[in-house]
Amino acid sequence: MKVLRSLAAAPLFVLVLTSAAAPAGHVTLPTPGRPASQRAPGALPTPPGGPALQAKLPDTTLVRIFFAKGHTDVTLSQLRVGAYKLGAWPDSLTPQDTRQVLGLLVQQAILTHRVHQEARHWTAADSSDYRLFEDRLTLSAALDSALVGQAYRLAARGDSVPDREGLGIMVRDSALVALHPVYDEYMLQMLAAGFAARPKPPEDTPILKRIELASAPPAVSRADSARTLITTRAGSYTVGQLLSDLGRVGATRRPQVRGVEDLRDLCRSKVYEMLLRQAVTEQGIAHKPRIARQLAERAELIDVQRFVGTQVYEKIPLDSTTLRRRFKSAPSRFVAPASAVVVRTVFEKREEADTLARKLTLPLFAESLLAQSTRAGVPYRAVIDERSDSVLVRRAQRAGVGAVVGPDRVRDGWRVLKVMELARRHPQTFEDAFAEVRDDWGNTESNRRMRELMTQLAAASIVNVNQASPYLTGRKRIPR
Repeated sequence: MKVLRSLAAAPLFVLVLTSAAAPAGHVTLPTPGRPASQRAPGALPTPPGGPALQAKLPDTTLVRIFFAKGHTDVTLSQLRVGAYKLGAWPDSLTPQDTRQVLGLLVQQAILTHRVHQEARHWTAADSSDYRLFEDRLTLSAALDSALVGQAYRLAARGDSVPDREGLGIMVRDSALVALHPVYDEYMLQMLAAGFAARPKPPEDTPILKRIELASAPPAVSRADSARTLITTRAGSYTVGQLLSDLGRVGATRRPQVRGVEDLRDLCRSKVYEMLLRQAVTEQGIAHKPRIARQLAERAELIDVQRFVGTQVYEKIPLDSTTLRRRFKSAPSRFVAPASAVVVRTVFEKREEADTLARKLTLPLFAESLLAQSTRAGVPYRAVIDERSDSVLVRRAQRAGVGAVVGPDRVRDGWRVLKVMELARRHPQTFEDAFAEVRDDWGNTESNRRMRELMTQLAAASIVNVNQASPYLTGRKRIPR
Protein backbone atom coordinates (compact mmCIF):
# COMPACT_ATOMS: atom_id res chain seq x y z
CA MET A 1 0.00 0.00 0.00
CA LYS A 2 1.34 3.42 -0.98
CA VAL A 3 -0.35 5.75 1.46
CA LEU A 4 1.18 8.84 -0.11
CA ARG A 5 -0.81 8.33 -3.30
CA SER A 6 -4.03 9.35 -1.55
CA LEU A 7 -3.70 13.07 -0.95
CA ALA A 8 -7.17 14.49 -1.52
CA ALA A 9 -7.71 15.33 2.16
CA ALA A 10 -4.18 16.47 2.94
CA PRO A 11 -3.47 20.08 3.97
CA LEU A 12 -1.28 22.29 1.81
CA PHE A 13 2.05 21.63 3.51
CA VAL A 14 1.57 17.87 3.07
CA LEU A 15 0.69 18.36 -0.58
CA VAL A 16 3.73 20.59 -1.08
CA LEU A 17 6.13 18.31 0.73
CA THR A 18 4.81 15.15 -0.88
CA SER A 19 5.10 16.54 -4.40
CA ALA A 20 8.41 18.28 -3.82
CA ALA A 21 10.42 16.33 -1.29
CA ALA A 22 10.40 12.88 -2.91
CA PRO A 23 8.23 10.57 -5.01
CA ALA A 24 5.72 8.31 -3.28
CA GLY A 25 7.49 5.48 -1.52
CA HIS A 26 10.79 7.37 -1.20
CA VAL A 27 10.13 9.74 1.70
CA THR A 28 12.66 8.59 4.25
CA LEU A 29 13.81 9.31 7.75
CA PRO A 30 17.54 9.64 8.50
CA THR A 31 19.46 6.54 9.47
CA PRO A 32 21.31 6.96 12.77
CA GLY A 33 25.08 6.81 12.46
CA ARG A 34 25.14 7.42 8.73
CA PRO A 35 27.94 9.87 7.85
CA ALA A 36 26.83 13.21 6.45
CA SER A 37 28.91 12.69 3.29
CA GLN A 38 26.95 9.49 2.53
CA ARG A 39 23.53 10.99 3.23
CA ALA A 40 21.00 10.93 0.41
CA PRO A 41 20.17 14.35 -1.11
CA GLY A 42 17.71 16.12 1.18
CA ALA A 43 18.17 13.65 4.04
CA LEU A 44 18.00 15.11 7.51
CA PRO A 45 21.12 15.39 9.71
CA THR A 46 21.89 12.59 12.14
CA PRO A 47 22.03 13.49 15.83
CA PRO A 48 25.52 13.40 17.37
CA GLY A 49 26.18 12.05 20.86
CA GLY A 50 25.20 13.92 24.00
CA PRO A 51 22.94 13.43 27.02
CA ALA A 52 20.01 15.38 25.61
CA LEU A 53 20.11 13.67 22.24
CA GLN A 54 20.69 10.20 23.62
CA ALA A 55 17.97 10.44 26.30
CA LYS A 56 15.43 7.62 26.20
CA LEU A 57 12.17 8.77 24.61
CA PRO A 58 8.70 7.53 25.56
CA ASP A 59 7.26 4.91 23.23
CA THR A 60 4.65 7.40 21.97
CA THR A 61 7.31 9.99 21.03
CA LEU A 62 8.40 8.73 17.65
CA VAL A 63 10.77 11.53 16.60
CA ARG A 64 12.37 14.43 18.44
CA ILE A 65 13.67 17.35 16.35
CA PHE A 66 16.26 19.66 17.86
CA PHE A 67 16.66 23.26 16.72
CA ALA A 68 19.09 25.97 17.75
CA LYS A 69 16.70 26.79 20.57
CA GLY A 70 14.45 24.08 21.90
CA HIS A 71 12.98 21.01 20.26
CA THR A 72 9.67 19.62 19.02
CA ASP A 73 8.28 16.09 19.03
CA VAL A 74 6.38 14.03 16.49
CA THR A 75 4.06 11.82 18.50
CA LEU A 76 1.95 8.74 17.94
CA SER A 77 -1.16 10.93 18.00
CA GLN A 78 0.23 13.13 15.22
CA LEU A 79 1.10 10.04 13.19
CA ARG A 80 -2.50 8.81 13.47
CA VAL A 81 -3.88 12.19 12.34
CA GLY A 82 -1.35 12.33 9.49
CA ALA A 83 -2.36 8.87 8.29
CA TYR A 84 -6.03 9.85 8.24
CA LYS A 85 -5.24 13.01 6.27
CA LEU A 86 -3.37 10.90 3.73
CA GLY A 87 -6.35 8.57 3.35
CA ALA A 88 -4.97 5.56 5.26
CA TRP A 89 -6.16 3.69 8.35
CA PRO A 90 -3.44 4.05 11.03
CA ASP A 91 -3.69 0.41 12.10
CA SER A 92 -3.14 -0.75 8.52
CA LEU A 93 0.24 0.99 8.11
CA THR A 94 3.24 -1.21 7.52
CA PRO A 95 6.58 -0.14 9.08
CA GLN A 96 7.58 1.26 5.68
CA ASP A 97 4.30 3.20 5.40
CA THR A 98 4.79 4.51 8.92
CA ARG A 99 8.22 5.88 8.11
CA GLN A 100 6.85 7.52 4.96
CA VAL A 101 4.22 9.38 6.95
CA LEU A 102 6.77 10.24 9.64
CA GLY A 103 9.08 11.63 6.97
CA LEU A 104 6.38 14.07 5.93
CA LEU A 105 5.57 15.00 9.53
CA VAL A 106 9.24 15.70 10.25
CA GLN A 107 9.47 17.98 7.23
CA GLN A 108 6.21 19.64 8.23
CA ALA A 109 7.57 20.32 11.73
CA ILE A 110 10.82 21.74 10.36
CA LEU A 111 8.99 23.97 7.91
CA THR A 112 6.48 25.12 10.52
CA HIS A 113 9.28 25.94 12.99
CA ARG A 114 10.92 28.13 10.36
CA VAL A 115 7.62 29.84 9.52
CA HIS A 116 7.14 30.75 13.17
CA GLN A 117 10.35 32.78 13.03
CA GLU A 118 8.80 35.08 10.41
CA ALA A 119 6.58 38.10 11.01
CA ARG A 120 3.04 37.52 9.78
CA HIS A 121 2.30 39.08 6.39
CA TRP A 122 -1.21 38.12 5.32
CA THR A 123 -2.89 39.49 2.24
CA ALA A 124 -6.46 40.79 2.30
CA ALA A 125 -7.55 37.45 0.80
CA ASP A 126 -5.74 35.56 3.58
CA SER A 127 -7.49 37.61 6.27
CA SER A 128 -10.87 37.16 4.57
CA ASP A 129 -10.31 33.41 4.33
CA TYR A 130 -9.47 33.20 8.04
CA ARG A 131 -12.43 35.35 9.12
CA LEU A 132 -14.85 33.25 7.05
CA PHE A 133 -13.43 30.05 8.53
CA GLU A 134 -13.68 31.45 12.07
CA ASP A 135 -17.26 32.60 11.50
CA ARG A 136 -18.42 29.23 10.19
CA LEU A 137 -16.56 27.29 12.87
CA THR A 138 -17.82 29.31 15.83
CA LEU A 139 -21.41 29.52 14.56
CA SER A 140 -21.43 25.75 14.04
CA ALA A 141 -20.11 25.21 17.57
CA ALA A 142 -22.77 27.52 19.05
CA LEU A 143 -25.51 25.73 17.12
CA ASP A 144 -24.21 22.30 18.15
CA SER A 145 -24.29 23.38 21.79
CA ALA A 146 -27.89 24.56 21.47
CA LEU A 147 -28.95 21.34 19.71
CA VAL A 148 -27.34 19.14 22.35
CA GLY A 149 -29.03 21.11 25.12
CA GLN A 150 -32.44 20.78 23.49
CA ALA A 151 -31.91 17.06 22.87
CA TYR A 152 -31.10 16.48 26.56
CA ARG A 153 -34.20 18.42 27.62
CA LEU A 154 -36.44 16.35 25.34
CA ALA A 155 -34.87 13.10 26.49
CA ALA A 156 -35.24 14.09 30.16
CA ARG A 157 -38.99 14.58 29.61
CA GLY A 158 -39.25 11.22 27.87
CA ASP A 159 -39.98 12.82 24.49
CA SER A 160 -38.51 11.52 21.25
CA VAL A 161 -35.59 13.45 19.77
CA PRO A 162 -36.08 14.43 16.11
CA ASP A 163 -33.32 14.44 13.48
CA ARG A 164 -30.83 17.30 13.28
CA GLU A 165 -32.96 19.40 10.93
CA GLY A 166 -36.10 18.99 13.02
CA LEU A 167 -34.18 19.67 16.21
CA GLY A 168 -32.73 22.84 14.68
CA ILE A 169 -36.16 24.15 13.73
CA MET A 170 -37.44 23.39 17.24
CA VAL A 171 -34.51 25.25 18.87
CA ARG A 172 -34.85 28.22 16.52
CA ASP A 173 -38.59 28.63 16.92
CA SER A 174 -38.52 28.30 20.71
CA ALA A 175 -35.78 30.94 20.90
CA LEU A 176 -37.79 33.28 18.66
CA VAL A 177 -40.85 33.11 20.91
CA ALA A 178 -38.88 34.72 23.75
CA LEU A 179 -37.86 37.58 21.45
CA HIS A 180 -41.49 38.59 20.73
CA PRO A 181 -41.07 38.94 16.95
CA VAL A 182 -43.23 41.44 15.07
CA TYR A 183 -43.60 40.95 11.31
CA ASP A 184 -44.43 43.63 8.76
CA GLU A 185 -47.28 41.72 7.12
CA TYR A 186 -47.67 44.23 4.32
CA MET A 187 -44.01 43.94 3.27
CA LEU A 188 -44.12 40.15 3.53
CA GLN A 189 -47.11 40.09 1.18
CA MET A 190 -45.50 42.58 -1.20
CA LEU A 191 -42.20 40.69 -1.33
CA ALA A 192 -43.94 37.34 -1.76
CA ALA A 193 -45.86 38.85 -4.67
CA GLY A 194 -42.57 40.01 -6.17
CA PHE A 195 -41.18 36.47 -6.02
CA ALA A 196 -44.38 35.07 -7.54
CA ALA A 197 -44.32 37.64 -10.38
CA ARG A 198 -40.89 36.59 -11.65
CA PRO A 199 -41.15 35.63 -15.34
CA LYS A 200 -41.28 31.91 -15.99
CA PRO A 201 -38.43 30.74 -18.25
CA PRO A 202 -39.48 29.14 -21.56
CA GLU A 203 -39.69 25.35 -21.65
CA ASP A 204 -36.74 25.09 -24.05
CA THR A 205 -34.45 27.04 -21.67
CA PRO A 206 -31.42 24.95 -20.64
CA ILE A 207 -31.86 23.40 -17.21
CA LEU A 208 -29.10 25.33 -15.43
CA LYS A 209 -30.31 28.64 -16.81
CA ARG A 210 -33.85 27.73 -15.83
CA ILE A 211 -32.74 27.11 -12.23
CA GLU A 212 -30.88 30.43 -12.18
CA LEU A 213 -33.88 32.38 -13.49
CA ALA A 214 -36.35 30.58 -11.20
CA SER A 215 -34.31 31.35 -8.07
CA ALA A 216 -33.29 34.95 -8.89
CA PRO A 217 -34.46 37.44 -6.21
CA PRO A 218 -36.91 40.10 -7.48
CA ALA A 219 -35.88 43.73 -7.89
CA VAL A 220 -37.23 46.20 -5.33
CA SER A 221 -37.04 49.96 -4.93
CA ARG A 222 -34.51 51.62 -2.64
CA ALA A 223 -37.29 52.67 -0.26
CA ASP A 224 -38.70 49.14 -0.04
CA SER A 225 -35.20 47.71 0.42
CA ALA A 226 -34.90 49.62 3.70
CA ARG A 227 -38.25 48.35 5.04
CA THR A 228 -38.13 45.94 7.97
CA LEU A 229 -39.55 42.43 7.58
CA ILE A 230 -39.19 41.37 11.21
CA THR A 231 -38.38 43.25 14.42
CA THR A 232 -37.30 41.48 17.63
CA ARG A 233 -35.49 42.23 20.86
CA ALA A 234 -32.32 40.81 19.27
CA GLY A 235 -32.53 43.07 16.21
CA SER A 236 -34.36 43.56 12.94
CA TYR A 237 -34.05 42.19 9.41
CA THR A 238 -34.78 44.23 6.29
CA VAL A 239 -35.88 43.45 2.75
CA GLY A 240 -32.48 44.53 1.43
CA GLN A 241 -30.63 42.24 3.84
CA LEU A 242 -32.73 39.25 2.83
CA LEU A 243 -32.24 39.84 -0.90
CA SER A 244 -28.50 40.41 -0.38
CA ASP A 245 -28.17 37.19 1.61
CA LEU A 246 -30.02 35.23 -1.08
CA GLY A 247 -27.82 36.73 -3.79
CA ARG A 248 -24.66 35.43 -2.09
CA VAL A 249 -25.90 31.84 -2.29
CA GLY A 250 -25.39 29.85 -5.48
CA ALA A 251 -28.50 29.32 -7.61
CA THR A 252 -28.58 25.55 -7.03
CA ARG A 253 -28.36 25.97 -3.22
CA ARG A 254 -30.57 29.04 -2.88
CA PRO A 255 -33.74 28.44 -0.80
CA GLN A 256 -36.92 28.67 -2.82
CA VAL A 257 -39.49 31.32 -1.88
CA ARG A 258 -42.99 30.18 -2.81
CA GLY A 259 -44.96 32.38 -0.47
CA VAL A 260 -45.19 34.35 2.77
CA GLU A 261 -44.40 31.36 5.00
CA ASP A 262 -41.09 30.76 3.23
CA LEU A 263 -40.19 34.43 3.87
CA ARG A 264 -41.15 34.07 7.54
CA ASP A 265 -38.93 31.02 7.77
CA LEU A 266 -35.97 32.89 6.28
CA CYS A 267 -36.51 35.78 8.68
CA ARG A 268 -36.62 33.46 11.69
CA SER A 269 -33.42 31.75 10.61
CA LYS A 270 -31.61 35.06 10.19
CA VAL A 271 -32.69 36.37 13.59
CA TYR A 272 -31.63 33.08 15.19
CA GLU A 273 -28.24 33.50 13.48
CA MET A 274 -27.97 36.85 15.27
CA LEU A 275 -28.59 35.04 18.57
CA LEU A 276 -25.89 32.50 17.75
CA ARG A 277 -23.42 35.30 17.03
CA GLN A 278 -24.24 36.85 20.41
CA ALA A 279 -23.64 33.46 22.04
CA VAL A 280 -20.29 33.17 20.26
CA THR A 281 -19.21 36.47 21.80
CA GLU A 282 -20.72 36.04 25.25
CA GLN A 283 -19.48 32.46 25.71
CA GLY A 284 -16.05 33.16 24.25
CA ILE A 285 -16.45 30.18 21.91
CA ALA A 286 -13.45 31.19 19.81
CA HIS A 287 -11.26 30.76 22.93
CA LYS A 288 -12.47 27.30 23.90
CA PRO A 289 -9.61 24.77 23.57
CA ARG A 290 -11.00 22.72 20.68
CA ILE A 291 -12.05 25.76 18.63
CA ALA A 292 -8.88 27.70 19.47
CA ARG A 293 -6.79 24.73 18.33
CA GLN A 294 -8.60 24.57 14.97
CA LEU A 295 -8.24 28.32 14.50
CA ALA A 296 -4.53 28.12 15.32
CA GLU A 297 -4.11 25.31 12.80
CA ARG A 298 -5.89 27.38 10.15
CA ALA A 299 -3.71 30.41 10.87
CA GLU A 300 -0.61 28.23 10.74
CA LEU A 301 -1.70 26.80 7.40
CA ILE A 302 -2.11 30.31 5.98
CA ASP A 303 1.30 31.26 7.39
CA VAL A 304 2.88 28.24 5.67
CA GLN A 305 1.11 29.05 2.40
CA ARG A 306 2.37 32.62 2.52
CA PHE A 307 5.93 31.56 3.42
CA VAL A 308 6.12 28.92 0.67
CA GLY A 309 4.59 31.41 -1.74
CA THR A 310 7.25 34.06 -1.09
CA GLN A 311 10.16 31.61 -0.79
CA VAL A 312 9.25 29.35 -3.70
CA TYR A 313 6.42 30.24 -6.06
CA GLU A 314 6.95 33.99 -6.35
CA LYS A 315 10.62 33.45 -7.26
CA ILE A 316 9.90 31.29 -10.29
CA PRO A 317 10.59 33.21 -13.54
CA LEU A 318 7.63 32.96 -15.91
CA ASP A 319 8.74 35.35 -18.65
CA SER A 320 8.31 34.32 -22.28
CA THR A 321 12.07 33.86 -22.83
CA THR A 322 12.31 31.33 -20.01
CA LEU A 323 9.19 29.50 -21.11
CA ARG A 324 10.30 29.40 -24.75
CA ARG A 325 13.61 27.89 -23.63
CA ARG A 326 11.67 25.24 -21.72
CA PHE A 327 9.57 24.49 -24.81
CA LYS A 328 12.60 24.13 -27.09
CA SER A 329 14.38 21.83 -24.62
CA ALA A 330 11.71 19.14 -24.99
CA PRO A 331 9.11 19.91 -27.69
CA SER A 332 7.90 16.29 -27.66
CA ARG A 333 6.68 16.86 -24.11
CA PHE A 334 4.10 19.32 -25.42
CA VAL A 335 2.53 17.32 -28.23
CA ALA A 336 -1.22 17.99 -28.28
CA PRO A 337 -3.13 14.89 -27.17
CA ALA A 338 -5.90 13.27 -29.15
CA SER A 339 -9.15 15.02 -28.37
CA ALA A 340 -12.85 15.24 -29.13
CA VAL A 341 -15.21 18.23 -29.15
CA VAL A 342 -18.66 17.08 -28.05
CA VAL A 343 -22.09 18.35 -27.11
CA ARG A 344 -22.62 16.74 -23.72
CA THR A 345 -25.55 16.74 -21.30
CA VAL A 346 -26.52 14.72 -18.23
CA PHE A 347 -30.11 13.98 -17.21
CA GLU A 348 -31.57 12.49 -14.04
CA LYS A 349 -33.92 10.20 -15.98
CA ARG A 350 -33.09 7.75 -18.76
CA GLU A 351 -36.20 8.79 -20.70
CA GLU A 352 -35.01 12.41 -20.92
CA ALA A 353 -31.57 11.30 -22.13
CA ASP A 354 -33.16 9.03 -24.76
CA THR A 355 -35.27 11.93 -26.04
CA LEU A 356 -32.23 14.18 -26.48
CA ALA A 357 -30.22 11.38 -28.09
CA ARG A 358 -32.89 11.07 -30.79
CA LYS A 359 -33.01 14.84 -31.31
CA LEU A 360 -29.22 15.03 -31.64
CA THR A 361 -29.43 12.82 -34.73
CA LEU A 362 -31.44 15.55 -36.51
CA PRO A 363 -29.43 17.85 -38.84
CA LEU A 364 -28.23 21.10 -37.19
CA PHE A 365 -29.99 20.33 -33.89
CA ALA A 366 -26.69 20.05 -32.01
CA GLU A 367 -25.42 23.32 -33.53
CA SER A 368 -28.63 25.09 -32.49
CA LEU A 369 -28.36 23.65 -28.97
CA LEU A 370 -24.76 24.87 -28.71
CA ALA A 371 -25.74 28.38 -29.79
CA GLN A 372 -28.59 28.53 -27.25
CA SER A 373 -26.44 27.19 -24.42
CA THR A 374 -23.63 29.63 -25.19
CA ARG A 375 -26.01 32.59 -24.94
CA ALA A 376 -27.41 31.16 -21.70
CA GLY A 377 -23.96 30.56 -20.22
CA VAL A 378 -24.53 26.81 -19.91
CA PRO A 379 -21.51 24.61 -20.78
CA TYR A 380 -23.01 22.05 -23.17
CA ARG A 381 -19.87 22.14 -25.33
CA ALA A 382 -16.98 20.13 -23.90
CA VAL A 383 -13.46 19.28 -25.07
CA ILE A 384 -12.25 15.87 -23.89
CA ASP A 385 -8.64 14.80 -24.37
CA GLU A 386 -6.97 11.44 -23.84
CA ARG A 387 -5.18 12.65 -20.72
CA SER A 388 -8.44 13.29 -18.89
CA ASP A 389 -10.58 10.45 -20.33
CA SER A 390 -8.75 8.22 -22.79
CA VAL A 391 -11.57 5.66 -22.85
CA LEU A 392 -14.19 8.20 -23.91
CA VAL A 393 -11.88 9.73 -26.55
CA ARG A 394 -11.21 6.30 -28.09
CA ARG A 395 -14.94 5.60 -28.07
CA ALA A 396 -15.63 8.90 -29.83
CA GLN A 397 -12.93 8.09 -32.40
CA ARG A 398 -14.51 4.72 -33.13
CA ALA A 399 -17.96 6.32 -33.44
CA GLY A 400 -16.77 9.16 -35.69
CA VAL A 401 -17.82 12.76 -36.22
CA GLY A 402 -21.59 13.21 -36.09
CA ALA A 403 -22.22 10.09 -34.02
CA VAL A 404 -24.37 10.14 -30.89
CA VAL A 405 -22.89 8.25 -27.94
CA GLY A 406 -25.08 7.10 -25.07
CA PRO A 407 -27.14 7.37 -22.99
CA ASP A 408 -24.58 6.04 -20.50
CA ARG A 409 -25.07 5.63 -16.79
CA VAL A 410 -22.75 8.03 -14.91
CA ARG A 411 -22.52 9.22 -11.31
CA ASP A 412 -24.88 12.19 -11.79
CA GLY A 413 -27.45 10.45 -13.98
CA TRP A 414 -27.58 9.57 -17.68
CA ARG A 415 -25.05 11.11 -20.08
CA VAL A 416 -25.56 11.57 -23.79
CA LEU A 417 -23.18 13.29 -26.19
CA LYS A 418 -22.68 14.00 -29.87
CA VAL A 419 -19.23 14.02 -31.44
CA MET A 420 -18.67 17.35 -33.22
CA GLU A 421 -14.92 17.29 -33.95
CA LEU A 422 -11.99 14.89 -33.60
CA ALA A 423 -8.28 15.60 -33.47
CA ARG A 424 -5.32 13.19 -33.38
CA ARG A 425 -2.05 13.80 -31.56
CA HIS A 426 -0.07 16.54 -33.26
CA PRO A 427 2.90 18.85 -32.56
CA GLN A 428 2.12 22.31 -31.18
CA THR A 429 3.70 25.70 -31.61
CA PHE A 430 4.96 27.54 -28.54
CA GLU A 431 2.00 29.91 -28.74
CA ASP A 432 -0.50 27.05 -28.80
CA ALA A 433 1.23 25.23 -25.96
CA PHE A 434 1.91 28.35 -23.87
CA ALA A 435 -0.38 27.49 -20.92
CA GLU A 436 0.86 23.90 -20.83
CA VAL A 437 4.51 25.01 -20.94
CA ARG A 438 3.90 27.53 -18.16
CA ASP A 439 2.26 24.91 -15.93
CA ASP A 440 4.93 22.31 -16.67
CA TRP A 441 7.76 24.74 -15.93
CA GLY A 442 6.03 26.07 -12.83
CA ASN A 443 5.50 22.57 -11.39
CA THR A 444 9.04 21.42 -12.18
CA GLU A 445 10.71 24.53 -10.84
CA SER A 446 8.54 24.74 -7.72
CA ASN A 447 9.41 21.11 -6.88
CA ARG A 448 13.12 21.83 -7.32
CA ARG A 449 13.01 25.01 -5.24
CA MET A 450 10.93 23.31 -2.55
CA ARG A 451 13.50 20.52 -2.28
CA GLU A 452 16.27 23.09 -1.95
CA LEU A 453 14.35 24.99 0.71
CA MET A 454 13.70 21.84 2.75
CA THR A 455 17.34 20.77 2.46
CA GLN A 456 18.43 24.18 3.71
CA LEU A 457 15.97 24.13 6.63
CA ALA A 458 16.84 20.54 7.55
CA ALA A 459 20.53 21.47 7.79
CA ALA A 460 19.71 23.70 10.77
CA SER A 461 18.01 20.89 12.71
CA ILE A 462 18.86 17.52 14.20
CA VAL A 463 16.41 14.63 13.99
CA ASN A 464 16.43 11.88 16.61
CA VAL A 465 14.28 8.90 15.60
CA ASN A 466 13.07 6.74 18.48
CA GLN A 467 14.24 3.48 16.97
CA ALA A 468 13.21 1.58 20.13
CA SER A 469 9.54 2.57 19.87
CA PRO A 470 7.45 -0.56 19.33
CA TYR A 471 5.25 1.45 16.95
CA LEU A 472 8.22 1.88 14.61
CA THR A 473 9.58 -1.64 14.94
CA GLY A 474 6.16 -3.19 14.31
CA ARG A 475 5.89 -4.86 17.73
CA LYS A 476 2.77 -2.79 18.43
CA ARG A 477 -0.03 -1.96 16.02
CA ILE A 478 -0.82 1.74 15.70
CA PRO A 479 -4.27 2.28 17.23
CA ARG A 480 -7.07 3.46 15.01
